[in-house]
Amino acid sequence: MDTFHDDRFVVFIRFDAAKINSFADVVEEPLAACASYGEAQNIRKLLHGSAAGDCVIRFMGESGGGD
Repeated sequence: MDTFHDDRFVVFIRFDAAKINSFADVVEEPLAACASYGEAQNIRKLLHGSAAGDCVIRFMGESGGGD
């Protein structure tokens, strides 16, 4: 099993599908993989308000835990 992206926060850039002539409602592309949520937030803040599109942060790894 590939564990390259385990426990990473990935910043995705979200494009409006209508503007790029896609059949999907929303088109997302990964932009950066970050070791912490804070790092991912900094990237999202840098891109906020840019023409690139909205950014979404997702945790990529196993979730849960507990006893």
